[in-house]
Amino acid sequence: MATGPRPRTVELPPGQHSIVLANANSFRFDVDAEGNIPEADSHKSGNKTLTFKTVRIAIDPGDRDQDGYTGNYSVASVDDEDAPGPRTIVLIPGVTKYILRIANANSFRFDVDAKGQIPKADSHKSGNKTLTFKTVRIAIDPDGYTGPYFVKGVDNRNLPERRTFVLMPGVNGYIILPGGSRFDVDAEGVPKPPDLSVTINGVTYKFVLTAINDLSNCAAGFASPDGLWPPNHKFEQVVIDGVLDKDSLDKTVTLQITGVTQDEPVNGLGDGDTSPDAIIQGGSPADTVEIRAERAGAGDGRVYVVSFTASDGSESCTGAVTVGVPPSKHGTAVDSGQDYDSTQR
Repeated sequence: MATGPRPRTVELPPGQHSIVLANANSFRFDVDAEGNIPEADSHKSGNKTLTFKTVRIAIDPGDRDQDGYTGNYSVASVDDEDAPGPRTIVLIPGVTKYILRIANANSFRFDVDAKGQIPKADSHKSGNKTLTFKTVRIAIDPDGYTGPYFVKGVDNRNLPERRTFVLMPGVNGYIILPGGSRFDVDAEGVPKPPDLSVTINGVTYKFVLTAINDLSNCAAGFASPDGLWPPNHKFEQVVIDGVLDKDSLDKTVTLQITGVTQDEPVNGLGDGDTSPDAIIQGGSPADTVEIRAERAGAGDGRVYVVSFTASDGSESCTGAVTVGVPPSKHGTAVDSGQDYDSTQR
């Protein structure tokens, strides 16, 4: 049978047949005794036409300014353009093992389920219609070599000295040129081997590869929940979420709440005269806080600000999140200035 991305007409006897899609798994369809295709799954129609159902999948390699992946990639037999940047591709739901090729290195595979979603199965997948790349920064120090070099398909600027490259964990076969030596980055973001022998013009040098471990901007944090209702003067537990390691790996980030302030007096008119209005949970880490669902009845709502620090063991950052108690059920709390310490009685 001819191959290629085009409509075609084929003669098939009654029975079961298979279609292989883009180097991925195949799906099967039946032809009944009358030459029709029974409607049995998402790719079948009940006549003499087999119709593929499709879904548009966005590929997000990340923001260049936020350590996004800027190298080339392609989707085998679907979008073979080896180029960087975001793109949208049309795939078929219910097909597994689409192949995404990374920067002339080994590929990794991803699936699209029957609902057109990308299951969250590894570090490069998200449970929606976007395939998001996760990255790690690798510093390369060409110890003893003073000439220019680059990582093929990732950063083709031919420059000398120590440089940092944004790569993807779980991908093997990155190539340093000149020399052609290959190295891998494992699923934890660790380059292997850490000391790479690179032979250039008959001389062998030791290139030292090191993962740079940075914490994300604490501004990514948010309170859960970020709103309290009803204002019944009871404490509600609030946690801080969203602060991850900048390398997008599964490293432990420790949060420590350092203070809570609010824009209304702790004991003011119309708020029930209860104090304190926040209790930071003891222990280390202190990553949760009890906040009172309370605001002045005649005011514009109350806004709490929860300050925190985050650390991954080698780097740290500071941030703050807000929690509001609105003036009405469907209203929005207005911050009038963080003048009061919520933890004071």
